[in-house]
Amino acid sequence: MSDYFYNSSENTIFFYESLKTYQLNEIGIHVFEKYVKNVQINEIIYSIANEYEVDLAEAAQDVHALVAEFKQIGINPNVSIQNKSNKEDDFSLVSGCFHLHTPIVHIIQNCNSPCKMCDCWKTKEKNWHPAKELKTFFKKAKQLGAIAIMVSGGEPLLHPELRQIITDLKEIGLRVMLNTNALLLHKNLWIADLNLERLVVSMDGYNPETYKSYRGLNGYQIVWDNLKLFQKKSPSTQIGIRTILNKDNYDKMELLFDAIEENGMHGVGLSPADVSSISFSRNDIDKEKEKFLISLLLPSEDQINDFLQAFTAESAYYKKIEAAAEKGLSSWKPYDFIRCMLFYLGILKGEEAMFANRPCFFPYTSLVLDYNGDLRNCFYSPAFGNLYNFESIDWSFQNSMKGLKESGKCKSCRGNVFCGAQIPQSAKIPYADI
Repeated sequence: MSDYFYNSSENTIFFYESLKTYQLNEIGIHVFEKYVKNVQINEIIYSIANEYEVDLAEAAQDVHALVAEFKQIGINPNVSIQNKSNKEDDFSLVSGCFHLHTPIVHIIQNCNSPCKMCDCWKTKEKNWHPAKELKTFFKKAKQLGAIAIMVSGGEPLLHPELRQIITDLKEIGLRVMLNTNALLLHKNLWIADLNLERLVVSMDGYNPETYKSYRGLNGYQIVWDNLKLFQKKSPSTQIGIRTILNKDNYDKMELLFDAIEENGMHGVGLSPADVSSISFSRNDIDKEKEKFLISLLLPSEDQINDFLQAFTAESAYYKKIEAAAEKGLSSWKPYDFIRCMLFYLGILKGEEAMFANRPCFFPYTSLVLDYNGDLRNCFYSPAFGNLYNFESIDWSFQNSMKGLKESGKCKSCRGNVFCGAQIPQSAKIPYADI
């Protein structure tokens, strides 16, 4: 049986474990709502026949097909279900439907890569969270339903207690996803003995030149060599590359896909550029800083318009992206590239919201532990507590989620692209479109 979130206003079922969303049509909703209440199948068939004026044979065929599909995807009568009616407010109900999946934990602020879009490397004093304090949070995360922790930085390989942190996570029963630049991986191959589930490597360039232009040093080949060493010692660990869609790679992503295949890695995780938040230690973010980040990272309006005009289902590049997604090399499909480019166009034009401000799944399934110990529902929300004042943390999230809603930051958040893309587009249940 699986925990899931039934959104009756969107007619969708969202699974916390897999982060998949299923779309139901009117008949699918009718069957689902009766089925989960343990209404007898024959009663459901008769109600469908009467409600939609179809004969019993047709109603029986549809109901049995839907019930079989529900069982296949893990829905059974009286399972743990989180429900939201049309009249209820998304934010005020966060404590009712919150189900933690993978918190993002910044264990250290210091970094050894002078990336131009991040200020972590400018931190002079040593700033990291002790393993003992982190363990307290990890236990709470497990209690809240987390299945994994994204261990991030700064650069986690600089943390003096990284071995203890990973060991603690394993003992608690949480999967470990380590986000690193991999520059020091050859000096930390002991990590391969700990059987990490996933190694996520930040690399925003597709060759030595573009790597240096974003990350500030000649590390491209060092990273690939280190990953090959690591893979030999830990072949079971999934190794993926993380990159932002930027002005240099938006129309050359196949070069990164080729490099992934040539080096025997697993895939590329894409995300939109962040040009406006205080993430990445950018505490001095202002309009000038935003302009710099936009010029550094985003294609121009003309480039975006040309791309959108040429990027059709018949184009060669579209087909390459589609093929890469089907092979698991790309976390994004062509649809996601289009959404991201439209998002960038909105930034360049100064439009606050290129997309409808629909509910975002991130605050319902994740948390962020910041460099100073603050705990947030997402990168843009107010803190609801601090790691170093653990007893007074407000785990209801009511004030922080209210603050997020009132801030208006969701309107222009890159989560409109990022969070939606990380949750696969609606999977269709058979008969859902009848």
